[in-house]
Amino acid sequence: MTGDAVQAGDFDYVCELLERHAGIVIDVDKQYLVELRLRSVCESEGVDSISTLTARLRTRPFCDLHREVVEALTIGETSFFRDGYPFEMLVNAVLPELLSRHPSREHLNIWSGACSSGQEPYSIGITIREYFPELSPDHVRILATDISRREVSRGRKGVYTGVEMNRGLPDRMRARYFRPEGGCWRVAPEVSELVHFLRRICWTPSPRCRPSMWSFSAMSSSTSRTRFASAFYTMSEASYGRADISSWAQRKSHASPGRNLTGCLGVSTSSSVLRRGEGVQRQ
Repeated sequence: MTGDAVQAGDFDYVCELLERHAGIVIDVDKQYLVELRLRSVCESEGVDSISTLTARLRTRPFCDLHREVVEALTIGETSFFRDGYPFEMLVNAVLPELLSRHPSREHLNIWSGACSSGQEPYSIGITIREYFPELSPDHVRILATDISRREVSRGRKGVYTGVEMNRGLPDRMRARYFRPEGGCWRVAPEVSELVHFLRRICWTPSPRCRPSMWSFSAMSSSTSRTRFASAFYTMSEASYGRADISSWAQRKSHASPGRNLTGCLGVSTSSSVLRRGEGVQRQ
């Protein structure tokens, strides 16, 4: 690429594209991020600048190239047992209460929104295997969604590098729930059978949870909350990400004000949630 710097008009176009199709807002001071993330798109398209790329985008109806740009600009940060606290809440508060209310253990559904390459939903699966071994795939299902085709494909494969394995995963869990494969590690079937991946734009027509809502416009953040509640209309409890304080966690566990639940977990005891998730249009 000969022209890395993004021009003001091109930056505005990219920001509008991202907000319209993912509900995410990029601040002006994040221009460098646009330049960095779109470099690989320019190379794959064989263009020499972001200006040339945006000119190509402007002349076409929404297509795979637009989707590639949107996916390149979404947040892909993740790790096993990311931030720790949501998994503590899952073990110590959320699941025990739901199971006490529904002792038959039928139709326990967990939604991990904007799951990136899958480390977080697999961490939920490991947590269930560790602390609730009585729950079988007939009783619990983890629905993992993300906007990125590439990340959803990686999550389905369930294969991670040594560097990724060293981010948040205890050695004991690595030995128990992963199998070495070609210099990498594959999630064991007893965990992967709990997790189901879908490529899905989560804030429309359904709720968007992670990457965290701090990057959303006020309208899309509010819309996502409303649609989250609507989609989980029989949901017992829900918890959001780091930028969205969970009043449920504070109420149930007496967590200090300002402590946040990350990981974007939606937990329901209604089978209708998964039917809705499976019925959305795959884009």
